[in-house]
Amino acid sequence: MKEPAGVTADMKKLEEWVDRPDNDQGVLSIVGFGGVGQTTGPVRFSL
Repeated sequence: MKEPAGVTADMKKLEEWVDRPDNDQGVLSIVGFGGVGQTTGPVRFSL
């Protein structure tokens, strides 16, 4: 699967935040207008 265009840096920041060892949060909310990639981002992390 390809990443959405123009969000590589933001995806990298999010990945670093999610993978931080001191991050003990249990919920990450992803919101936005329809069609802007709310599903594509999490699918990338699950692979």
